[in-house]
Amino acid sequence: MLYIGEKVGASKDQAGAMKVDIAVDPLEGTNLCASGAGGAITVLAASEHGGLLHAPDCYMEKIIVGRRPRARWIWMRP
Repeated sequence: MLYIGEKVGASKDQAGAMKVDIAVDPLEGTNLCASGAGGAITVLAASEHGGLLHAPDCYMEKIIVGRRPRARWIWMRP
């Protein structure tokens, strides 16, 4: 489990080390993901340092699409 602001990597304390922000979230099947089992859905995002939105405790819709249907997106409207 990573916490907000945690520094990771072999070069994290060295001068001139590359700095990036990452976000990792096991969306479904947290225990499956932690144990390395199949069937979990996890998302990873990376950007330059300071480039990710800090949005704790908010809910966003999950959309998963295979390769074929992605050209046929029809966004659901309220």
